Amino acid sequence: MSRYSAILVISQLLLLGYLSLTGLAGGSISSLGLQFLGVGVAIWGIVAMRLGQFNIQPEVKASQLIERGPYKWIRNPMYLGILLVMIPSVVVHYTNYRLVALILLSLILMLKIQREEKLLFIQFGEAFTSYTQRTKRFLPFIL
Repeated sequence: MSRYSAILVISQLLLLGYLSLTGLAGGSISSLGLQFLGVGVAIWGIVAMRLGQFNIQPEVKASQLIERGPYKWIRNPMYLGILLVMIPSVVVHYTNYRLVALILLSLILMLKIQREEKLLFIQFGEAFTSYTQRTKRFLPFIL
């Protein structure tokens, strides 16, 4: 893992740890529903990736481009899952520090995505470019 990737991963884990330790679940049925949806999307992404190919670092571990499961529609279901869990937790247990942590986490995830997509293009070339034209980064049909 490169130094840059290590910084991104450590930052992500520290921010997730902070947000989790300062208030994770609770609130309304809708906030819990979003969190369960987030966990489900993330697990679906891991299962589709296959556990042996799962990788927290931006470096590409897969030997083939994954286009099954949630990857048919979005390129980053695990990151979407993280945000679906964390956004309601920040709303329910709001502090300015938690909001800043959520914003920083979102930026870290975007930097990881940029790094991953650059490396995926290097490894898979035109196949990855074609895949990016058929899919969205986070939200199907939107973003």
